[in-house]
Amino acid sequence: MRKQIISGLLAACMAVSCLAVPAMEITGETNTDIVASASNYVSGNYQYSLLDDGTACFEYYNGGTSTTLSIPSKIDGYTVTQIGSDVCDTNYITKIVMPNTITVINSSAFSGCTSLSSISLSSSLLRIGNKAFSGCSSLKSVVIPSKVLSIGDYAFQSCSSLSKVTIGKSVTTIGSFAFRICPSLKSITIPKNVTSIGGYAFQKEDWVTETPIDGFTIKCYKDSYAETYAQDKGFDYTLLDMNVPKVTMKSSYTPTTSSVKISWNKVSSATGYVVYRYDSATKKWIKRKTITDNSTTSYTHTGLKAGTTYKYRVKAYITRGGKNYYGSVSSTIKTTTKPAQVTMKTASKTKTAVRINWKKVTGANGYQVQRYNSSTKKWVTVKTIKSGSTLTYKQTGLKKGTAYKYRVRAYRVINGKKVYGTWSKTKKVTTKS
Repeated sequence: MRKQIISGLLAACMAVSCLAVPAMEITGETNTDIVASASNYVSGNYQYSLLDDGTACFEYYNGGTSTTLSIPSKIDGYTVTQIGSDVCDTNYITKIVMPNTITVINSSAFSGCTSLSSISLSSSLLRIGNKAFSGCSSLKSVVIPSKVLSIGDYAFQSCSSLSKVTIGKSVTTIGSFAFRICPSLKSITIPKNVTSIGGYAFQKEDWVTETPIDGFTIKCYKDSYAETYAQDKGFDYTLLDMNVPKVTMKSSYTPTTSSVKISWNKVSSATGYVVYRYDSATKKWIKRKTITDNSTTSYTHTGLKAGTTYKYRVKAYITRGGKNYYGSVSSTIKTTTKPAQVTMKTASKTKTAVRINWKKVTGANGYQVQRYNSSTKKWVTVKTIKSGSTLTYKQTGLKKGTAYKYRVRAYRVINGKKVYGTWSKTKKVTTKS
């Protein structure tokens, strides 16, 4: 049963702060204080006023030492749509649960509630008034619902434990000093729709210069108001929508016995590229080179071991606002250096056969043997050996007392293709007479 407070003196002294404001009239601009209505009512531990639209404004809670304030969606049959000023003067409250009927939280609603650590805001909320949660030093996180249009001046000032803030996508205005002196807040994501951020909104403490909170970073979108704000104020910021294309590697590469040259297609929007090589010893990808010119689309890695496999990948980056944004890493290209040159050993012979021998080449998968054809004056492959440990070749059916010239080179197989080393020196052998 509700009781109307009749005493004129009492009514004059009470903080009455709500006035009906149709939802369509609430804008993204920082609002001034709302004018009080004429009468307050008491229902149990709740005090409320009636708004011009026939709904109720929650004005005061007298719950003694209770630690949880659950604001009702209706009081005495009236739908509660607003929360007034200074609704709670107790430091016992640690948790506030708000019904989804609330559209406005007025100025200083929960200001100074130092024990408040958890709050669930209304999904219908449109505006958070000035100083609404200022001085709530135990509040750790807040999710500002998607329909909220404005966050008032000083709204969360001096919330020293506040470390996580999620701002709804509809917010257009963040008031002056809104998050001033919030040392635990190290980053905040500002939606695309924000078109106004008041002065000193993320200030450390200094009143003279707009110094940001220590270690603070704004997360925002490219070409948004928030990016311009961060640039103008000299704040660190990170863009959430930098689309850096993935590098496409070319399948071909150029090896020598001590180097590998890889290449890729140009990314026109890139500032440059980063090249990585896989370290088989540590099983990690190691950065080899940062290329600061997007027209440079190749990299040569020198000082490598002959006959060894090396794997590479590349990613593009774009520099904006003094920060690098990286694309996805390219596919891996598997390469190999050429095998070392074959060193020939002593050969043996008969009247109709020749056996040549050579030293093992590290990393070789096999060898190619050629003999010089004196008639055509061309080298002809006489044998492809498919084992890196086979180090000899015998050719039969030769003519006696005839000179023959041979050469050998090692090869490695990578990605199904043979990569050949340098030819050995020519070995001349004459069959016996």
